[in-house]
Order: sequence, then C-alpha cells, then structure tokens
Amino acid sequence: MKAKLVSYDKDGKVDLSFPLDGNGTLIGRDADCFIQLPALAVSKHHADIRFKHNHWMLHDMKSTNGTRVNGMRVSTAMLNDDDCISIAGVELFFKLADEDVWTPSHVVDMSENASDRTVARPQED
Repeated sequence: MKAKLVSYDKDGKVDLSFPLDGNGTLIGRDADCFIQLPALAVSKHHADIRFKHNHWMLHDMKSTNGTRVNGMRVSTAMLNDDDCISIAGVELFFKLADEDVWTPSHVVDMSENASDRTVARPQED
C-alpha cells in the first residue's frame, strides 16, 4: 500500500509531497533523514514511519518535543488517511496514494520566507 506525506500552502493547495518507504521514512533535523526539518525544536531523529503488519505506523524516536497525530502527543500511532502529523509546528498530512509517488529527499525551510525559496514543488496535472 503506497502512501505519502503532504504539506499545504496558505491557499490549501499541495505544497510538497513526500513518498513514504514501507521499510522506514525518517523525519528529523539530521542530514540522514529523508524529510529534514532544520529547526532546533526538531530532534536529529524525530520520528519514523513504516508499513508494518498491514498498517502504516508512526513511531516517535524519543524526541525531546514530541510528535502529535491529530493534536494528541503519541509515542506510536497507526496512521489513517488524512491524519495530521505535527512536528515542531510543521503539519504534514498522511495520505494513501493511488499512484507511484517518488521525489528526492527534501529539506523543509521553516524560515519566514520559506515559500519564496522552496526548491521542489510537485507538478499539478
């Protein structure tokens, strides 16, 4: 089952899309994370998402500031379509994907002018 995380811009359109690897997609501040969130409130290895026992599971990696799913702080959570994952104020939405989605890893710029400097954006059909 394919899935992705998406972020939305201020107009509610998909801004960035991150495909998930069933063997593990690491989110954090460190350079080895597939989704990099370069903010001090984000742990080096903050959370991991993987497909296990026919479910997509999110695991907080004992982060300092925690991971929230739909507003609730979690250590482990089974993800459902449209769940909102919040890490240090960044909201990423879990989406089941019909098609094969692949993009290179991204660094999410969390500065004031991030939308002006985002390098890769998904192409709309």
